Parts: sequence; C-alpha cells; structure tokens
Amino acid sequence: EPDRFARAAAAPEHPLPVLGAVAPAFRSRLAVVAALAFAVSIITGPANSFLFLYAQNVVRLSGVATALMVVGAGLLGLAGLLAGRWLADNWGRRPTASLAMVAIAVSCVIAYSDSRVGLVSGYVLGVFAAATFAPAAGALANELFPTSVRASVAGWQTAAGVLGAVTGLLAFGAAVDISNRFGLAALVTFIPPTCAALLFWRVPETKDREPEDLWPDMP
Repeated sequence: EPDRFARAAAAPEHPLPVLGAVAPAFRSRLAVVAALAFAVSIITGPANSFLFLYAQNVVRLSGVATALMVVGAGLLGLAGLLAGRWLADNWGRRPTASLAMVAIAVSCVIAYSDSRVGLVSGYVLGVFAAATFAPAAGALANELFPTSVRASVAGWQTAAGVLGAVTGLLAFGAAVDISNRFGLAALVTFIPPTCAALLFWRVPETKDREPEDLWPDMP
C-alpha cells in the first residue's frame, strides 16, 4: 500500500504504536480477531509442541519415517498456501478461513488417534489446512484495519495467540494426565475451540472490496 503509507508518513503527527492504541471504531473487530487468534492457538500450541514427542515415545515412529512425514507435509504446505490464496480471492476470506480452522482441529485429532497412520495423515493434512488458513485469515485481519492501527492490532493478535497457546498446552497436558490417552486429550482440547469459527461472520467479508470502504469514519 505505497500510497496509503506515503500519506501516513507525511502526516504532521505520528502517534507511538503501542499495544492498545486502537480507535474505538475498530475495537469490536479487534475483539473478534484476538478471539480467533486465541482459539486457533489453543489448537496449534499443543499440536505443534507435543507431536514429535508423541511420535517418538508413544507411537514409536522411526526417525526416517518422521523425516519423510515432515518432507511430505512441506510439499502439501506449499500446495495449501496456493489453495488458500485462490480460495480467499475467489470464494472469500471468511468461508475459507473458517472451514480451514475446523480442518486444522480435525486433522490434529486424527494425528493423536493412537496410530501411526493417524499420526502421519493427521500431521500432513493439518499442515495443509494451516497453510490454507493463513492467506485468508491474514488478508482478512489486515484488510479490516487501516495503517494507523494495524501494528497495534497485530500486537494484540500476537498476545492473544500466546495466551491461547499456553491455555491449550495446559488443557492438553491436564487431559493427558487424567485420561492417559492422547487421543481423548486431543478431542476435548481441539474440538471446542472450533466454535470460534463462527466469529468470522461477525466481521465484513473483504473480498473484492476496497479497504477504505471497510474503515468507518476514516479519510
């Protein structure tokens, strides 16, 4: 956005970009974005942190098989990014991101289903779903806010993601301690946050719309 950035840079005043400096007109959108970041991180936090430990110590997946799994996931991740970009531009940011979020949760549950086949397929599909999610969710979060508040929004989004990851790790670990089953822990930790996918419909769809049309009371 070179033109918008140039206008912001030429402004006589430059407010300090600090966490929380978000105009009232955008706080409801910020709440939605932060809540979604929190919910997604509840899933991805423990899914990423425990998976290779689970693969080695529980499922007993060999090192070679683990390496091949990661390579395959990388290839599907690239395909997911391309698919996510196309779907976000042609189908819409909200439906793409919401369905991909649900797919991430389901894939992570499959990955912890106490089998090698489930681990490999769930991990690979989870990477594909997360890569599909990224372009749509990233575009939506950025297009909802003007340059003047976007950095602060990103700060809140990051903070919410960290809190969500910690919450997910604590919940997943407690569920494993109680049930002694990773599959059940994944089910009770990863599925409930998918309800937050409905929050995507609390903000406007930004596909095929100029950003200025989505910014109330902004020049």
